[in-house]
Amino acid sequence: MASPRDVDLTVGIDFGMTCTGVAFAKRNMDSPRMIQEWPLPPEKHGTQKKVPSTILYGDKKAVKEWGFTCNDHRDTVEWFKRYLEEDSLKSMLKTFKDENETPPFETVKQVRAIYGDYMKCLYKHISEQLQRNEEWNDKTVEFVFSLPATFRTLEVSNALMGQIKKAGFGSGGRKHFVSWGLSEPQASAVYTAKETEISFKRGDIILVCDAGGGTTDLALLEQQGDDEVVALKELSVIQGNNIGSTNIDLAFLKMVKERLEKDPKLKLAKNAATIMMHSDEFQTWKHEFGKTKEAEFRMARVTVPIVSGRTASRDADISDGKMKFSYADFRSLFDPEVDGIIQFIKGMINQVTKINSKNTPVGILILCKAKNSSTRHVLEVEADAKQNQNYLVLSGGLGSSAYVQQRIKEAFPNPKVVVAEADEPQLAVVKGLVLDRKQRAKSGSAALRIRKARASYGVVTQVRYDKKVHSGLRPTISELDGERWIENQISWVIRKGDDIDSEQSGKTHGFSKAARKRNNPWISKRELVISHQDKDQLPTNKDDVDVFVLCTVESDLSGVDSEYIHKRTGKRSGLFKPAPKYYEIPYAIKFVVGAIDARFELWVGEREYAKKNSFRVDWEDQGLRSSSKK
Repeated sequence: MASPRDVDLTVGIDFGMTCTGVAFAKRNMDSPRMIQEWPLPPEKHGTQKKVPSTILYGDKKAVKEWGFTCNDHRDTVEWFKRYLEEDSLKSMLKTFKDENETPPFETVKQVRAIYGDYMKCLYKHISEQLQRNEEWNDKTVEFVFSLPATFRTLEVSNALMGQIKKAGFGSGGRKHFVSWGLSEPQASAVYTAKETEISFKRGDIILVCDAGGGTTDLALLEQQGDDEVVALKELSVIQGNNIGSTNIDLAFLKMVKERLEKDPKLKLAKNAATIMMHSDEFQTWKHEFGKTKEAEFRMARVTVPIVSGRTASRDADISDGKMKFSYADFRSLFDPEVDGIIQFIKGMINQVTKINSKNTPVGILILCKAKNSSTRHVLEVEADAKQNQNYLVLSGGLGSSAYVQQRIKEAFPNPKVVVAEADEPQLAVVKGLVLDRKQRAKSGSAALRIRKARASYGVVTQVRYDKKVHSGLRPTISELDGERWIENQISWVIRKGDDIDSEQSGKTHGFSKAARKRNNPWISKRELVISHQDKDQLPTNKDDVDVFVLCTVESDLSGVDSEYIHKRTGKRSGLFKPAPKYYEIPYAIKFVVGAIDARFELWVGEREYAKKNSFRVDWEDQGLRSSSKK
């Protein structure tokens, strides 16, 4: 991986449930730009800051169209992001089975293959757009991807990274790299701190609520930097929930189906309810809902795709070919999602308040879309400017809804409310990815300075026998040093909720490999484990039900310099027996845990030992798939 200072081009990709955004910045650019030119059907023109996360297959499962060119075709594959994670897919399959309906997807392998096909289309277009004026073969290019907080397993991040690389990302030149960046709420926080006109002071608390198409993610952070350099510290483990605007669409779909079923004699187009859900009429009403008071709200009307015959139905609430919807109808679509967001936020606040009462947000910042405006401004707040202010940031497509903002204000009536109007809250994540990298390149420090570990990582080891601690356990006696040891014990290197400092490359755990002879093969194997239990309830034994083997690391130390091979003297086993002699190589495994991934390094002395074939990681499926149920 290249140093941030050496990168010529940074490309951020935010793959969303409904749309995908791509931002980029060259070395001399301070702010990221968006790719806005996308393949369009012949009848459409113009630019768009995001492209639909949709794909259409033709004969023999070959990709026929993607993004805008799917053009609302009835066989368009959409909304598959949520089902890239196996637990969500299983939940969906159970729901469809209970309702005796055919599910859109059957296996997680199928969904991930669709994701891979979409990524191939996306990479091809990005490659063409960014090489219009200058080829990038010899440039240092980094591609940075986000993931939602709802994806809790290393298995899903590893699998999707495989699809991303297979699609071509990282293969366009010998100095091209691809990696996971910040999670979605973390990236939103970076964007808000660096790009909006809100000036966060040292000690300010920021609660980010990134409400998008498929998920709502929360992050609670503290500003520890200044006006020049953003330095955010996470105060709680990021959290995600399957709350999003597509659930509103699905609720509308169900409402329409139920109405149409009341008049079976209507002659409708195939998939009539789905066509209505995707119509510009409904989507416009949905986006505008909340901007007009209930008393002033006129009846919303959405065209019904009637192919012939009558165009009215009292039972289905249709007149002149349009189905009517009241303010109460729309409120019934929105309220389950908004109620979920409010409870989600309250849960985060309550959880953190138990840990530290000073972290309770007492003010709210709402990052929202300004109607018919591309400017940003901040309303004045009656507060002492010298005091630290706490904020709640709403970002994402659902976060820009006027109705959502209204309900959030009603749910939190006591705090002072700061409203920051921005023209592009839906781009907060993808721009935040790039801004974080640009700050690294400019100042040498990440915008998100300190993260919270989402899980605990440890190593299976042996500990010296203590009869008080290990009562009932049978020790083994080492043939090398004669000491008594207890096997299958866990040493936790990183505990859930620990601070992970981005300025440090990781946390290490020391080991040693011992052998009778100096010319021993020096092959060492260690099991690394993961647990999602709270840090004060972590098990100590490998066989505990809450411990999962994440991987086995095999270290070949045969090529280590002789200065690291130490001669040792063991414990005498008898009065007339000489103390055994043996050789030992101290080494360490470094745990490098990212926001949504983990990797491990072998270190000998003060440097990484990276000789060819010297270190191998064999991942275990059970550990990769383990996750927190909270």
